Amino acid sequence: MPELRLSYGYFMVLVLMGLLALMQCVWLWRRGWFQDWTITGR
Repeated sequence: MPELRLSYGYFMVLVLMGLLALMQCVWLWRRGWFQDWTITGR
């Protein structure tokens, strides 16, 4: 695991993964993927 060679490598990898997940959520939100799922149309 190369991230363990740096003193803050593990923390930086966790922050990077969190930022990527947040960016994906924002992108999907803007595209309308997170609409109100309680209305099923039935």
